[in-house]
Amino acid sequence: MIVVTYDEHGGFYDHVAPPAAEDDFPDCRRHGPRVPAFVISPWVAERQVEHTAFDHASIVKTVLARFCRNPTDGTVPDMGARVRAASHLGTVLRRTSARPSIARSQYQDVIDETRAWQEALAAQSVIATDQGAVSPQAELTDFQQEFVAYRKAVLDARAARGIRPPAPN
Repeated sequence: MIVVTYDEHGGFYDHVAPPAAEDDFPDCRRHGPRVPAFVISPWVAERQVEHTAFDHASIVKTVLARFCRNPTDGTVPDMGARVRAASHLGTVLRRTSARPSIARSQYQDVIDETRAWQEALAAQSVIATDQGAVSPQAELTDFQQEFVAYRKAVLDARAARGIRPPAPN
């Protein structure tokens, strides 16, 4: 099963108000904006649209239900009220047998195009020199520059107090 979600509502209007939710923290007892998701599996029926309300905790609940069951009593580890109340994604796996694989000939052109794209990308980003192949220095974004400056300031402050920097991995 592959689960693809897109959690970037950032200002999009939704005509459906978020419903109440179970949670251990009173300030968190409401779901957020709806999040679209795809559940991809040979056990999901073709063109199936699910109307069950799932939330982010549904993914956790699915993992717990599949991989963390107590063999004695079938319980799963308790991860709080929100996970307990969540529906697990196993309910969308309704087929009694898996769909057959797609013949490779039907998607070989996608493989070929992807390989050509990867080769072109590799050719653009690797430079051959006398010392060997190297990647060109990418220009840092302003966020990356701030992060590097902050790291330097922290290491300088530690050095001033006589604290050695951690050894590289």
